[in-house]
This record gives sequence, structure tokens and C-alpha cells, in this order.
Amino acid sequence: MTTAPASTSDICYATATELAQRIRDREVSSAEVTEMFLTRIASHNGKLNAIVQLFEQNARSRAKEADEALARGENWGPLHGIPVTIKEMFLIAGTPSTLNSKRLRSFVASEDAVLVKRIKAAGAIILGKTNVPANLQGYQCKGDIYPEGKNPYQLECSPGGSTGGGAAAAAAGMTALELGADGGGSLRVPAHFCGLFCLKPTDKTIVRYGGMPLPEEARGFLVNMGQAGPLGRSVDDIEVLWTIIRGPDPSDFEIAPIDWRPASGRSIDQLRIAWTDRFEPHVAGAETRELLAALAARIERAGARVQKTAPAIHPPADDVFVQLLGAMLGQDMPWLLRKIFPRFVARGLLKGQPNIVRLLRRALKMNTQDYAAALGIKRAWVEDIERFFGNHDVLLAPVSFGPAFKRCKEGSALDFDGKMGPYNNYCQPYVTPFNASGHPALVMPLGISKDGLPIGVQLIGPYWSEPELLHIARQLAPLTRGFVAPRGF
Repeated sequence: MTTAPASTSDICYATATELAQRIRDREVSSAEVTEMFLTRIASHNGKLNAIVQLFEQNARSRAKEADEALARGENWGPLHGIPVTIKEMFLIAGTPSTLNSKRLRSFVASEDAVLVKRIKAAGAIILGKTNVPANLQGYQCKGDIYPEGKNPYQLECSPGGSTGGGAAAAAAGMTALELGADGGGSLRVPAHFCGLFCLKPTDKTIVRYGGMPLPEEARGFLVNMGQAGPLGRSVDDIEVLWTIIRGPDPSDFEIAPIDWRPASGRSIDQLRIAWTDRFEPHVAGAETRELLAALAARIERAGARVQKTAPAIHPPADDVFVQLLGAMLGQDMPWLLRKIFPRFVARGLLKGQPNIVRLLRRALKMNTQDYAAALGIKRAWVEDIERFFGNHDVLLAPVSFGPAFKRCKEGSALDFDGKMGPYNNYCQPYVTPFNASGHPALVMPLGISKDGLPIGVQLIGPYWSEPELLHIARQLAPLTRGFVAPRGF
């Protein structure tokens, strides 16, 4: 093998697709690449607490096998020899999946999740598992077991949640790609806070088996709104990982085979772009509004048809999201916990949002008729959004009010451009609507705030439009700053 000299930064900040090509061309070995990532993890992870389980020995062994296979002329797949990380929730045989919660402290997986098997089969080297908030709830990375996750752009800030550890790892060059999941902005908020790309796929297009540890006493497995998805530093990278994980499996009969239409290939001057800086009554912050307006102007100058408009989002989004969330959370909750849980979140995540708490309290008591009514509201609302996309190819929107906020006690009032407001209103109104509706949503870096924090933009498309969303993101990427590495990493 002919190895070209390469610095650790050059390797660890290369995109996964670039690295895969260099390994295939034998410019660098998987063993060398993996060692550079492990060195970087040793240098920086103690500051960030991004990776909470490190599979150092297994990663080195697997990388050596990848190089030997390549020498024999074997190619395992598009991620051959590429170091990746996996969100802590996904099952990997012989490793804990605790959700950073005391109740699952002793859970050790007996098998790999379907998606983990697919990633291994595509040739990836799994470096470790990444940090999450307790029970995957919230927009910070703090829980019962692991030390608190931090943002590499400013350590005092949150990396987002619940895929916060994975976002911090990818932004700090400690992994080439992350498998995460999004049930309420859990991919999109971390991507936005850490200056990355991610894709939340259309609802019920990604297999869920092995995506969540279940306590022994669990009776059901009702899953609403949550989808696994990729997080990385380029559009190409998230497309590669999405292509690997998508598609049905006998373990999950609800995931139907989809004849994915290829992207249209249209140039930017053939696109119809809608954009908004608010989902009334929630208006994004001044810096976010300014960056979104500037992007819209650049797109218009490039020849696209641009219109500032959006479908009606609230209040249907809150109603549908909370009711479907309540049905999912309540399926195995004892009656006493159903009574006290709303009080608990009213003092934390939902502090200052009595209407949402009221909806949740009602949702935890739902019967079959109530659940059917919630699905009816969702259907009518989704049809309205789909009609909107009959006239627009994509909707550009904020991911949150502003950039990453400072780490704090959950439920603390946050700064909304000089006015203090409810904690959960900073992110939730902009991301959970598309978990509730099921539409695919992609986040890409947009710019940097005056304080040096990334700000992203959310691209929402019609159902099953992922190939076109990825294509549109490629058209828009030259009009944005793209990924910018944090200083000191």
C-alpha cells in the first residue's frame, strides 16, 4: 500500500465519502484512519463527553480486517473502513443501552439492531456509542449515568438533544458519521447547534427493531413519530448512510418497500422555494431571521422562484404531537405514573407551558376513540401540508429560535433576544411539527452567529421526497458557509 502523508486534522475532518474513496484508492489505510480518530477521541472527548462507550480494541481489529479484505480485492460496501459512531439507544450485542437512565442501568443488548447490522455490512468501523439525555428527553445531554455532554463551539453551551453526543463528536472530528434518531427534533436540533447536516426521514420508512431498549416488563411497542437517520458533515455523507439504513425488514412489518424516485436533477433556477422565519405565533430570533432572509435573497438571485409563505402549523401540530406522544409514553405506564408524570415535566421540560401540560395530561388518559380522533386530525392536517407542496418544492424554515443556548437546569427560562421565555419554546415549536406530520426534514448549516455559534436551516419536503430534498440541499449548499470546524478542535 502506498500511503500519502496526511495530518490527523486532514483525515478526521474529511467527509466520510472522501475518506471511503481514499481508502479504496489505497492512499491511506483503514487502520491508519481509525488510529487517527482514536487519538483525537483521547485528546478531546474528556472535554465534551460526546462518546460514552468506546470500542477501541474492536475498532482496531475491524480496521485491520478491512485492510486485509481490500488487499484481497474485496469491497465490503460504501463505508468500507470508515469509522462511525452510534447513538446510545441502538442495540449493539454485548453493550449497554441505558438511555442514560437509572431504570435501564443494567440493560445489555443480546443482539445488534437491524440498522447496526446494515451499517456493519456496509463496511463501517464502529468506534463507540454517543451521549444522550435521560430517556432521550430534552435538548441537552444530561442524565443519570454519563457525564454531561458539551458543545465544541462553546463548552458552556448545549450540543442539543437527544443525539447531542453524536453531533458533538462529528463537529469535533471524532467520528466520520453518526447514526442518530429524531422523535422530537433529536437529530435536527443537535445538527443545528453543532453546524452539521442531518436527515429525518419520512415517518415509517426506517426499520425500528433494535432501536430502543425495552424493559422486561414492557407489554407493547407502539412507536409514533420517531425515525432513525444520519448526521454528518456533508450532504453526500448523510445520503450514503440514509441509503444504507432505509428499506423494510421482516422484523418490522409497518415499514413498506418504497420505490424511491430519483432526484429530478433540476438546476436551482428551476426550483420553487418557500421560506419562513416563523410558525405563528412562534417567531425566530433576529439573527436567524436575518440569515434566512439573506439566504432567500441569494436563492432568488440564482434564479429560483422564491416566496415567503408556509402552511398552517400551529395549533394542529401541538395537538397531534402531544396526543401521539402521550399514547406512546402511556402504553406501559402504571396509573400512578400517568398521574404524576405531567407534574414532573411541568417543573422541567414543559415549565411555563400549561397548555401543553394540559394536552399531555389528557393524552395519557386516551382511550381508543380519542386515539382515533387524534389520527383523524393528523390526516386532515397532513393533507393540507401536502397541498402546499403541490405549489412548492421545499419549505425552508428555522430549526430553533436561535443558536445553542447555555447549559442550564431543564425548564429554566431562556433568553429570547432580551426577553425571558419558556424553555421548551426555544426549539420545540420549529421541529416537533414534522415529527407529528411525518414529513421528511433535512438540516444544513446556514451561518455563524455573532457569538461564534452555528445556525442551521431546515428543509422540509412532501412525503417520500428524500432524494429530491438531498438534491435541493446540494443546490443550496454553495450559497451557505457549510460546515465550519470549531476552534480548538
